[in-house]
Amino acid sequence: MTGPRGDWAGVVVALVEHGYQELGFWYPVLRLRELGADVFIAGPSAEETYRSQLGYPVIPDGDLAAGAARKPDVLIVPGDDAGRRLAASEPFGDLVRAQAARGALVCVVGDPGGLAGDIFSATPDELPALVPALLKALNG
Repeated sequence: MTGPRGDWAGVVVALVEHGYQELGFWYPVLRLRELGADVFIAGPSAEETYRSQLGYPVIPDGDLAAGAARKPDVLIVPGDDAGRRLAASEPFGDLVRAQAARGALVCVVGDPGGLAGDIFSATPDELPALVPALLKALNG
């Protein structure tokens, strides 16, 4: 799919949870939006404001079920403590399994914890290479 600049206009669901790492969340969200992607932010609850490690707020567009309904091409998952909190919930496991089964790329930014399977994983230092790697994988 081509975006307004001719880059990529796929669907991305970026997950958020308390304690997310700022660059690990915002860098891919903003870069993919810049390329024309439809980025939807999902948290365990659509009614909650999630705070980063430094206290920056994110208000999600919807909950995990709403994120799954978007049928994303890419699922961005926080790693580290925020990822472990997400991974402890059944809706998160259902979301990741369902999206991976339909061929979506699952990308963990930070320590992937117990996530296994076909996932991309990047540390915050690797973020500049992340979006080009995702686009390359999506385009075959």
